[in-house]
Amino acid sequence: ERVNLELIKLFGGQNAVEALHSLNDFSLLEILIPEVAEMKKVPKNSHHHLDLIEHSIETVKQVQCFYDKAAKEVKDHCDKEFFCGQKRLAYLKLAAFLHDVGKPSTWQIEPSSGRHRFIMHDSEGAKLIVPTLKNLKFSKKQIAYLQKMIKNHIYPSGVVTSDDSSEKAYLRFYRKMEDEVIDLIALAYADRLSALGPDITQEMIDKNLNGLDNLLKGYFEQKNKLAPLPKLLDGKEIMEILQIPASPVLGQIIHKLQEAQIASEVNTKDEAIAFIKKITL
Repeated sequence: ERVNLELIKLFGGQNAVEALHSLNDFSLLEILIPEVAEMKKVPKNSHHHLDLIEHSIETVKQVQCFYDKAAKEVKDHCDKEFFCGQKRLAYLKLAAFLHDVGKPSTWQIEPSSGRHRFIMHDSEGAKLIVPTLKNLKFSKKQIAYLQKMIKNHIYPSGVVTSDDSSEKAYLRFYRKMEDEVIDLIALAYADRLSALGPDITQEMIDKNLNGLDNLLKGYFEQKNKLAPLPKLLDGKEIMEILQIPASPVLGQIIHKLQEAQIASEVNTKDEAIAFIKKITL
């Protein structure tokens, strides 16, 4: 637990980037976080001007820069005490360092183009980091936060750069990410500024960052209107309607129903009943 606290203090400090470089130079990072050894093997590529470990450290730096330039309401959010008496910003910077931890195990190079691919590295990273976090004595809530950040770090940029980008997509993002909206936008912003390979144009950067600015602005405009969604059906009702016992399947159905509500595909109890009857698992 002492190592856990000191690690969080490291990320919470103003000199986190310098400390990470020093630990990396002496090969101490991989002692704390074994996945670092594999991260060091992933080189720079057409989308990244830095190798993976340097990109990860640069992302921490860019999160700090984002915070330093942020409006008061963003700083207030990041300055809140989160876990173990440490500020939320410290955990956000740790998430920034870990956001691409799934890349080594998903790394592929296309034979025809030579392009580097890391398909599903976000989901993979969120899963594989858990044993390390448990060994470092992180709590379930701490792990859940870091997993959510790793798994969804591409989501904000996807929302704002998609051809289907819309107010509905923004609202869906706000509802799904809840308290981590600001954190994820900050991480996406930092990630974009830490990946400046030869294939990345200024137009791409501007579109991404301007979109993230609008996503953040929209969140503060909509924040007070984002009332909790009503529970249209509880677990007992679903079991009775579908004639199923309590089981993991029930949890999956509830999750799918919540997703449909967030997407505004289901708005009434009758629609919810019709929806769950059509679910195939």
